[in-house]
Amino acid sequence: MQPGKATDAVNAERNAFLTQQIADLVRRLSELETCDDLASYNLTANKIEAAVDVLVRAKRSIEAYRAVLVLARHTTARDQRSDAIRREASERLSRLAHKDDLLDVVIEQGCGGSGLASVQASQVLIALGALAVPRLLRQLETRKDGSRARMTQILITVGDAALAQVVDELAAQQPERARRAARLLGEMQNPNAVSFLCDALGAPDLSLAREAAQALARIADDAAAQALIAGLRRSDELAETCAACLGGLRHPAALPALNELIDLRRGRSESVRRAAIHSLGRIGSPAALPGLARILEHAPLFGAAKLRGLRVSAAQAIGQIGGNSASQVLKAHAGRGDAAIRLACQEALRRLAGASKRET
Repeated sequence: MQPGKATDAVNAERNAFLTQQIADLVRRLSELETCDDLASYNLTANKIEAAVDVLVRAKRSIEAYRAVLVLARHTTARDQRSDAIRREASERLSRLAHKDDLLDVVIEQGCGGSGLASVQASQVLIALGALAVPRLLRQLETRKDGSRARMTQILITVGDAALAQVVDELAAQQPERARRAARLLGEMQNPNAVSFLCDALGAPDLSLAREAAQALARIADDAAAQALIAGLRRSDELAETCAACLGGLRHPAALPALNELIDLRRGRSESVRRAAIHSLGRIGSPAALPGLARILEHAPLFGAAKLRGLRVSAAQAIGQIGGNSASQVLKAHAGRGDAAIRLACQEALRRLAGASKRET
């Protein structure tokens, strides 16, 4: 027989064998649905596992995936299955989860599919819990589309079992993995992650520390706010990020810390002060007006140009806070002094007037 024909014959024989394995798997799964005693359930499940092994080794995991769905359904069928059978199904499902190719199919169906197929696969991943987490984390490294949001939601549902493994990633010696873990902890919004993110806030890797600050801002509870306030005492590079994050939290404890940060008598960089000013504007509390007004009014004979940017930012923040007191401060500088300051105050006043009209 010629080599080409021999190869075709081998392929045909292999395909016929796999087709038979798929047919046997479907038949055995149907039998498993009717097994009501543990002995027959185990006997049939053994044959199913053997067929799954063959299909996974042959890179036909998508056909083997149906076994995962059936076993996962049996683990939760309290009204239809005995406790012993549900435990057995759970153990079998866990064994199948150690086959990476098969688990990848479950993840793809759950996070990349749609409709009922996606719901079913997501339920499998949630049932697997901690067993699925390492593979989900590896998949997240390359996902940037909508499936990333689904993966994150599954990790959130898995709960503390997932949190522990993400925290391990946060301590990884590989910077990119650690930064990715910090982002994920923010997306998971689990308050139990705050203490670990606090540690990352002091990391020598500034990029990781900034990711930790942004993650704390997404968690946004009291402990996260206090961690960001403490971060204001760190380097200017990190303090700038922490100050910007506090504006989104609108936490009352942030006000005195941010007010202290914009004090011109303190030796902080312009970028840090500007971030704090913007956040005070976003928080919108009248308690911030005195500090912002002092910056707006600060026009020394020498170095006025250096302070122009801060004064413009202060005018904008005062406009965001609004109210009669804010209007009076802005009007005092809208018709005199530096042209850039005048323009910023006039624009802030126009916005206040527009907002007032909309309210009436």
